[in-house]
Amino acid sequence: LTAQMNHHWIKNLTSANGIELYVDQVKSKREDNQLASRGLYPNNAKYTTLSAYSIHQLSLKNVQLHAGLRYQQVVAFLPDTTVGNTQISMGAFVYDLGYSVPIHPSISLFSSISTGFRSPNLDDLGSLGIVDFRYELPAYQLKPEYSFTKNLGFRVHMSSWNAEITGFHTNISNLINRYKTTELIQNYPVYKKENVDNAFLAGFEWNQTIQILSNLQVTNQVSYVYGQNQSQNEPMRRIPPLHGTLGINWRLNQVKLGLQSVFAVRQDRLSAADKSDNRMNPTGTPGWGIFNVSAEYSINKHILMSCQVVNLNNIPYRMHGSGIDGMGRSLHVQICYNW
Repeated sequence: LTAQMNHHWIKNLTSANGIELYVDQVKSKREDNQLASRGLYPNNAKYTTLSAYSIHQLSLKNVQLHAGLRYQQVVAFLPDTTVGNTQISMGAFVYDLGYSVPIHPSISLFSSISTGFRSPNLDDLGSLGIVDFRYELPAYQLKPEYSFTKNLGFRVHMSSWNAEITGFHTNISNLINRYKTTELIQNYPVYKKENVDNAFLAGFEWNQTIQILSNLQVTNQVSYVYGQNQSQNEPMRRIPPLHGTLGINWRLNQVKLGLQSVFAVRQDRLSAADKSDNRMNPTGTPGWGIFNVSAEYSINKHILMSCQVVNLNNIPYRMHGSGIDGMGRSLHVQICYNW
């Protein structure tokens, strides 16, 4: 349930104020030889999130300013027949402050700072049993994670070229992590979850669109993030490598053709948890590159036919941290009717 009020106070000042309510109820059960027992999560567990926020945007000539404040309250109810009913309540204020200012007729500078709050979810708190080749125990003692992010970027707006690059740095405290113990249950290693780590993320994002001709366009996107667990002096788990896309789109009357290259370089900065994860290669995830081809044809103003060939070169690949390989060469066809 969400409710929001938008205000235009004066000529250059707008705001949005609202509330959000989310209620999730989880049903979980397990049967061993027709004998009912506790499922992976407490049956009828409930997770309620209530937030109130206020966001403001101010335009002063060429300068754009924004500020936002949110309060979030989380209540988790876990009716566990093994250890009894547990109710956990957590809340925090978070904010976002930023600006955008032109430094050239075609170039603008923008920056912001923001805080973050992540309450442990039902999976963090209440899972009990075998999960992804490990045995997990409930962790009702967990506290929220907090983050503080700074970013700085530039935007370029020209008739034939639009681009944006952003650099960011995020500090994370009270990071929830899973640690392998020496205990075994049903021949699976037992993992426990604790708020014991501090970490940081740093990286950049780049995207651009180049209009070579009126009907020929090139797009490009690249992302990179470096994650380090400072408490353990090791990489953060499941950090993606440098990855991105390069695409060419051509349109002529009712026909649109596209060629896209998607790539990721090798990732061998692995945490101890990555190396012990059965779904990941302990020496790292190899780099890869695939090509996708697409075509669209507007039969008339109502009917559009499109098709895509995914992974044209039929390369075996896997997204870092995923448990399954990516799709091999395949053909997708759609017919859309608009009225």
